[in-house]
Amino acid sequence: MEVAKGKAEARIAHLRLLEVHSYSDAPRGADVVAELREAIKAYAGTPEEGLARMLLGDLLVKQGKREDGFVQYRDVIVRFPAEPYARYARLRLALALEGQNECAKAREVLGPVLDDPIWGGRAYWIRGKLNVRECRYDAAVADFATAIRTADSVWVRGQCYLELARVYTEQGWADKARDAYAAYMRFSPSREERLDVQLGIVRSLLRAKRYVEAAQAAIEVEMEVDTTAATRYTKGDAERVKTELDPIIAQCEAALPSADLAPREWMEVQ
Repeated sequence: MEVAKGKAEARIAHLRLLEVHSYSDAPRGADVVAELREAIKAYAGTPEEGLARMLLGDLLVKQGKREDGFVQYRDVIVRFPAEPYARYARLRLALALEGQNECAKAREVLGPVLDDPIWGGRAYWIRGKLNVRECRYDAAVADFATAIRTADSVWVRGQCYLELARVYTEQGWADKARDAYAAYMRFSPSREERLDVQLGIVRSLLRAKRYVEAAQAAIEVEMEVDTTAATRYTKGDAERVKTELDPIIAQCEAALPSADLAPREWMEVQ
């Protein structure tokens, strides 16, 4: 900032510093929102004004002031359409609208980004989420597959596999759900997401009346949580798993013909 004082590089460095402060501990007494608003005034009429608005929108949404953040995103889109960050603003706004189930508005905002060579993959991921909300499952699967091939971010690709696992589970396609889940596991998911998908697969197998497989999957989840509770899961996770899965295992055992092995015995002979 000191070296390039008065130039665009200094303004960008200043905004990037404020961005860092917004995602970490700001200096004591600092008000990043107020500083970004001051930057917007100071950089009025320059591309950096738009970047400041973009960062302010992100911070306001992060703080729960969604509508105020949306205003900043829309200002960027309307007033700085030629800047690269304007397309990113479209992604952020579309994702926020998807979270509020405003699918039509999100699609309208997202449209111009689908053919972007950098951001297109993320755009297809968001459109896939919109299709899921609108129960367009085949279209959602196609969008997630496109995003997996083209997204610029490893995290986005992982999220696409997670979304696919959820769609397949909801539709009762247990085998496809397992494949998507296995792919998702390569992206180091959080323990909450990991557990949610595992439980979803068990329920999918149960709905398909694949009782032995459902019981086997349930027991495997319980064993995994029990054996890794100290390093991966929590005591609360273990309690949740037993509460949800023990009744499923019992239901599967009750549904099996008396001549069949019980699920735990079936696992022992594999």
